[in-house]
Amino acid sequence: MAEDVSVAGDEIVLTIVVNDIYSKGSSQRYTISLSADDVATILDGADFAEELKAAE
Repeated sequence: MAEDVSVAGDEIVLTIVVNDIYSKGSSQRYTISLSADDVATILDGADFAEELKAAE
């Protein structure tokens, strides 16, 4: 959801909420901060994954 993604300075902040695997009805909130370099690495990896898939 759009509200789970924000920009803080030069970082992209993703917030996710997942169900707890140990306690029914409980959830855990995780915040992931990505720098511009992190995003570039992910995008480069996505390109590489597409190249691998095309090579199959």
